[in-house]
Amino acid sequence: MSETVLKMILKFNETGLISSLNYLQSTEPIVMNPAPEKEELDAAKVVLVGDEDDILHAGYPFTLKQEGKRFPSVLHYVYAKVLQHFSLQEEHVFDILSTPVLEVVAKAYKMLEEKLNPGTNLSQFSAIIRQTMQYYLMQGLRIRSEQDENFRTNLCSTKDALLIVCDEKDSELGVGMSDKSFYEFWSANGYKMQDLSDWMLKEYQRPKSVGQNILGCMLMLRRHELREAERFKCLKNPEFSFEGLSTVDENPMTVTANCQILSLSGVLRPLSNYYRSIFDVKEISYRSVEHYAYERLFESLKIDEIYVQQLRSVPYPVDVAAVGIRILESLEAEKPDWRHKMAKLDRYRQTAMKHKISKNGDLRQLLLNTGNAFLVETNPYGDDVWTVNTDEYELQHLLTKPGIDISYLVEIMCRRKDPSPTLKHLGQNKTGILLMELRQKYANATFIPYPFIAPPDMNIQRLGLSNNIICFTPESIFHPFYPVPIIVTKDLTVPSPIHYVILYSCRFLGLKPALEEDLLSLSDGYEAWSRFNCFLQTETNVPFDKLKAYFMSERQKLIKISLALMFTQHPAVLRVLLETEDALLIYCARFSTIESELCSGLRERDFRRVFQESQSDMREVP
Repeated sequence: MSETVLKMILKFNETGLISSLNYLQSTEPIVMNPAPEKEELDAAKVVLVGDEDDILHAGYPFTLKQEGKRFPSVLHYVYAKVLQHFSLQEEHVFDILSTPVLEVVAKAYKMLEEKLNPGTNLSQFSAIIRQTMQYYLMQGLRIRSEQDENFRTNLCSTKDALLIVCDEKDSELGVGMSDKSFYEFWSANGYKMQDLSDWMLKEYQRPKSVGQNILGCMLMLRRHELREAERFKCLKNPEFSFEGLSTVDENPMTVTANCQILSLSGVLRPLSNYYRSIFDVKEISYRSVEHYAYERLFESLKIDEIYVQQLRSVPYPVDVAAVGIRILESLEAEKPDWRHKMAKLDRYRQTAMKHKISKNGDLRQLLLNTGNAFLVETNPYGDDVWTVNTDEYELQHLLTKPGIDISYLVEIMCRRKDPSPTLKHLGQNKTGILLMELRQKYANATFIPYPFIAPPDMNIQRLGLSNNIICFTPESIFHPFYPVPIIVTKDLTVPSPIHYVILYSCRFLGLKPALEEDLLSLSDGYEAWSRFNCFLQTETNVPFDKLKAYFMSERQKLIKISLALMFTQHPAVLRVLLETEDALLIYCARFSTIESELCSGLRERDFRRVFQESQSDMREVP
């Protein structure tokens, strides 16, 4: 076997991806009964693939189609590509394609030999020819598995079996023996399953009479790829496309997103139009997108400068619209046409968003960090054109109903479909859609996302987790909402661990002591936490750096400290935790953006279903 294929097999074995090799290295011996029936060999976790009449063989007559060309089999494809790689003329390629499959290899080598310069021989190029052949063999198997459903089904049905190509005419792709000869050779020498595994991994241990079985190795690699692709379908959010609000060459821009919803909350809050983020346009500074839009509206109406300054002095972006409309209503006698010009606000906002994102590298990085998620603006103080006019929880709940998916909601938001009576309140979400357009514009292949949170300061895999999973919810004894008092100082006791988190979160973010006292006076941890996050979403202008530091690391640290205090101060709770032994603990709750790093984003039944359908391993979950 060539060094390239050997490395590929070794890589699979080291990562534990080919379970058949692990099976072959089992200490329990497996006896192969001397019978030609396939079923008995399958029971021994070995499948013997025949010659070109076998559907799994590369010479099996199935026409591949690629780039407008047709290839009678994978073997024809491989050697046609090898000839092209070594710059043989097109007539040689056509000659190979018309050659019977049994003569393809010999004829291809003859053509290559004829091309050589005088004084050279083919053996000097054997290594590069072999590597090129292996590369195109893998490509050919991929193409065939995409175009031939029977091949794909038969290959996947071999499960974890070791594939041995028993083709007596080929000791490179196969073992150079028929299935009967291979079994007789095996029995006569008293080999064990461990020997077969060693032959696959260590070329020097393979008997000279046994071929390299390169095709068998490639088939196993392709089988693994197909199984992994099928498995990851359960773990990946499907993507969809829709027409955006902007135009490209007078056509609506096509926006691509997946079915994960992210609201402009938490660490994503600075992307909102209602977040105070100073940016410059033509050397003039504006506090927010809302400030820019209304100032431009005032300029178009030629409103007196005193009123423009009054608008600029509004500290919070959410209040700009109310102040602006109040001023315009007071001037209605002088400017009777101001209501007709309100439509310009949409264009001004769009311009402001482009300036805000394009001139701030951190915001651009944050936007790109949302990946391909569908973005929604849920700020309750915005209008029903620029926001979705509901909260994230309702959207997540709607997606659980039959007949409703994210693409259906998008059609309603874009007013391309009439909503049902229960969905008439949904807003147009222009902020989210325009942000997705900008994200698509700035995306590039070299972008490397940074994590939304700092990685945990421990390696979970080194904790020796068992195969047991214990799921818990916000009502669980393990959650910071659990109502047990936490002694902070000798003069201060809070009702639950989450109150401790809220207390020091307020101090870290520099919030008013009155808010801190108000939140700590609430006995219910869930209510206190909800109000605290609502306040962060709507009523504060925490600087971006401070907000990012809080959501990426500080909140995580405070939750860890609060839980440590709970277990230290309440031995009964600690006893329950220790009784979980080495089980993997999963916090199950429906997804929400602001708590996305704290939970799995799935309820327990959904998490277990996805875990089972994706055939995930316990080591993959952490």
